[in-house]
Amino acid sequence: MEAEQEMQAWQHWREACALSLISEPERSHLTTVISQRFRSMLRKVNLHGRGELSAPPLADCAHLFESYCAMHQRRDGKKYKHWLLTRGRQDLDTVQSGVMLLIRNVVREWIRDTYPQTAPVSLQQIVGSGKTPVSLEQLLPDSSADGRSAEQAAWIEYRVSNSPSQLDPLKEAVLTLRAKGIVFSAPGVKEKVGYGKTALHQCHRDWMQELAEELREQFPGISAAEGASMVLDLMDELGRKIISDSFAEKSSKPAFGEVEVNDDFKC
Repeated sequence: MEAEQEMQAWQHWREACALSLISEPERSHLTTVISQRFRSMLRKVNLHGRGELSAPPLADCAHLFESYCAMHQRRDGKKYKHWLLTRGRQDLDTVQSGVMLLIRNVVREWIRDTYPQTAPVSLQQIVGSGKTPVSLEQLLPDSSADGRSAEQAAWIEYRVSNSPSQLDPLKEAVLTLRAKGIVFSAPGVKEKVGYGKTALHQCHRDWMQELAEELREQFPGISAAEGASMVLDLMDELGRKIISDSFAEKSSKPAFGEVEVNDDFKC
């Protein structure tokens, strides 16, 4: 499904209030999108040695997501369905990032209810041993690269291996917050990284546009959805690398707790 079609499917879902009330192609696609993110988050938990956690069927993953959106709301009173489709630039990238943030909460609640002996789980908990320890979150395999060409994968790998040493402090702060799942407007962010939400949002937006333009030049004809996926994967991989490199010098272990999605994580 093309980016414009998926965006329409999300809008139809919001208007209809339930996946069961939209067309079968749209329902099938959104169910797959939601379940893939649910299973990706669960793989992070299983990599910590809790391999007994089996993901529910695709339809159940979507139902859990819908239920969370219907039963919860932000502290400012907004329903998550409204928030998801009206935030930031109101494009597919923004919607997808919002889904990712909400899925953290959905999976947390599901683990708590289904496997109470395993919760809470810290995605930043150090696993393994050695000179460069890694967190549970860093070990998630990249499932978004399925079907990606060798040239596209090589571009991401090259940028990951060469970019960190060249990053300025502001970009490093943006990547670190993304990797830890912390929204730019979260309390204490400015004290922690030295930049406020306005600077972080602006840097994030400008950098994504810069990378998108670079991709269009490198891969003429690339679709908007493919380009967005590559940009997001690159930024996520860079964030994981920065955190991995810093773990040897300092420890930062935010709990796998409820994510208060209270601002535009993607602009």
